[in-house]
Amino acid sequence: MKVSIFLEHLVELAAQKRCSLAAALKEANRAGVGYVEIDYARTKGREADMVRLLNGTGLQPGGLYGFFDCAHQDESEALDAFVECAARLGVVNIMAMPGRMDEGDDMAAVRARIGENLTHLTGQALKQGITVVLEDYDAPNSTYGTAEELMWYLDHVPGLYCALDTGNFLFHGKDVLKAY
Repeated sequence: MKVSIFLEHLVELAAQKRCSLAAALKEANRAGVGYVEIDYARTKGREADMVRLLNGTGLQPGGLYGFFDCAHQDESEALDAFVECAARLGVVNIMAMPGRMDEGDDMAAVRARIGENLTHLTGQALKQGITVVLEDYDAPNSTYGTAEELMWYLDHVPGLYCALDTGNFLFHGKDVLKAY
């Protein structure tokens, strides 16, 4: 089994314990964690620094995640940079949170725009040997928070996979086992 932790949780731990991030990473590794999930916003443009930091801790990058506004605009350039960052980090899985609906948005139009952007992302990622996942997101204005909503994207975006977050199904009041 592979155990991973969000880097942001370790950043917070380091701040609370008043220790270096490297010390928090090493402690996580000693506790059995082997991988960190990295926030694209924290790492973009500093991939070499992140790799150096991780190399000294025994941890490896598990995946890269990032937030985008695919619901309202063409994010293809930003998504291309996301894939390039992942390749430089050496991750094989990326997760994009492609945006949410605003009040008054049309669900079909938002889904179509997100679907187009995700199709672009999966195509670019495939060229780098990277898998794209979408998780059930715990926000009331998400268009991919329930199993039914996720299935729409999985049915319409070639090469897209699901990252199942049981807690997020609970947020939407859904039966986790049924959703699975």
